[in-house]
Amino acid sequence: MSDIQQVKKDAFGIEEDDGEVMALLGDAISVKTKILQVFGLGGIAQLIDKLQGKVDPVEASLNSLAAKMDAALHFEAAHDEDEHMFHVNDVIKDAESNWRTLVENNFNFDTPLINIALVEQNSSSAANELANKDIYWVRPFYDALAYRDGWFTDVDPPLDRIGNAPIRSLGPTLPQVFDYRLTMPTFLNAILIRTGFVGALRSSKPDVETEATFKRFLDIEVVPILNRLSATYAVIVAGLVVPPVPVNHEDFTRWGRAGNPGGVVDIYAGFGIVNQIGTRFIQDGLDQEVFRIGYQLNNLLKKKQYYSEAGLSAIWKSIQSLKPLLGQGVEIIDVEASLSAQEISGILGSILIDDPSHTLQFTTLFDIASRLMQVGRLGNLQPPAPVSRPLSLRSAIAAAVSQLTLLPQPVPEL
Repeated sequence: MSDIQQVKKDAFGIEEDDGEVMALLGDAISVKTKILQVFGLGGIAQLIDKLQGKVDPVEASLNSLAAKMDAALHFEAAHDEDEHMFHVNDVIKDAESNWRTLVENNFNFDTPLINIALVEQNSSSAANELANKDIYWVRPFYDALAYRDGWFTDVDPPLDRIGNAPIRSLGPTLPQVFDYRLTMPTFLNAILIRTGFVGALRSSKPDVETEATFKRFLDIEVVPILNRLSATYAVIVAGLVVPPVPVNHEDFTRWGRAGNPGGVVDIYAGFGIVNQIGTRFIQDGLDQEVFRIGYQLNNLLKKKQYYSEAGLSAIWKSIQSLKPLLGQGVEIIDVEASLSAQEISGILGSILIDDPSHTLQFTTLFDIASRLMQVGRLGNLQPPAPVSRPLSLRSAIAAAVSQLTLLPQPVPEL
């Protein structure tokens, strides 16, 4: 039996591998789906060029992730044969072998080394098996692997359901929870293989991958694949929990006993980016307002940071890449990865507004930056933040957050 403390120590390594491989796959899927929309040898040449040197890193990253997740997910597991999530690599291994052969032979479908019917069967089976069955997206729940600190709330993953949908599972009798960390990278790899094969075959042999065949592929396969990606992405994002803001003496006492935590927790991983907030004595009034703003900004930045490092933007990118195949519109900006003026303005509230009673407020980015910079120089929490010139929104956010930690905070793109 594994030591559960070691499992928790491995969490960062799991997230790192997860993020790296999903980022790589998200970029590759974007290229493959573009090729699906065009004909001709140019598409295949582009495909081969984009794949050079990338097949091995994907396989290596997936193998590393699988080894770490194997230790984490098999902790106290008693019925391995029923725990389908542990066997996602078995679902895709034949398709991966076919894919390697395709790449090594530059997608020359005339070579006897490539059996088109076999690649069709294996690539379709892998992508659709993972898209259509919940059993590959859940694992047994162990209380000791959930995040605990006494201040974060709602950090226990919901049992026996994925989002609001009950889990349709053949797994063990233990309570089960959704966990995307092993299945999502494998699913993205299955999508890459399936779309890459169909795109290459459509370009090389339109008499085999006919328009009618391609239309069936879109209707029967891409629709459920996109549905699984979109629904799962929504569940993952909803599972990124930030802590409540302490607002009174009782709250601050409990918050202090928990270690003054801030940041974000991924409830489905039992892990996140949690930092310890250090402040001076917080009085009522202005100090409390300055703390509230800095604390919420800190948590928002950590949430954006975790989202990026965990590779979740790759899922969003893959969704946007698949939508045009079905005639659907795409989103231009990944709002979960970038900061918006609306988010920052909502955190600032009415502080430092000359007349908050006005029902219509026309707020400019310069106004937001100016108010943030003033927040960084108000109150009695930390020494005033230096005023940078020229004034920028990024430096103003960093100034406001510095009231809490005095540490540099990574600020994502605005």
